[in-house]
Amino acid sequence: MLQASSWQSILLSSPAFTVNIFTESHKSVTLEALNLPDMEEIDKLVLSDKSVQVDDNVLSSVLKEKMPLWKKLLSEISVRYKESSGSWNYYKDGNQWLFKMVQKKKTLFWGALHSDSFRITFYFGDKAEPVLTQSNLPQTVKDDFKTAKRYGAIRAISTKIMNNDDLDIVFMLAEIKSKLK
Repeated sequence: MLQASSWQSILLSSPAFTVNIFTESHKSVTLEALNLPDMEEIDKLVLSDKSVQVDDNVLSSVLKEKMPLWKKLLSEISVRYKESSGSWNYYKDGNQWLFKMVQKKKTLFWGALHSDSFRITFYFGDKAEPVLTQSNLPQTVKDDFKTAKRYGAIRAISTKIMNNDDLDIVFMLAEIKSKLK
């Protein structure tokens, strides 16, 4: 059990969620009280070693049968968005390698590897809500966006890539993101 007391701040972070716990003196907060899932229930992220440079060999060893989906994602994005480029960067705040795809200077999406797949995450401002709700995205994706936790005026849509249908969702989201100002 993790406890905080005497004006401590605890930060738990991953691309999926961030929890800040602030407590006053003589009070404590436990993670069980927050009703968070056990660590076994949270997708395990890989590539947390800063000394391991991410390349096709590393990606293939992690993604295995999902590697063709990763290659298809990058290929399609580079064809659809000529001025796009992606890179793997190590982020100390999450102790994790993340993939960042940009078009010109605008971030299209973020990617993170899991032991059996990968996850693509888009961040949208409030002005994107009408565009997203009127799109051909599956209703579950629209509902997830409407109920997503807000970070100021920003909300995330995250898709775990397990098959080509999941990639289709990513391509629709990338199209929406690229057209927003």
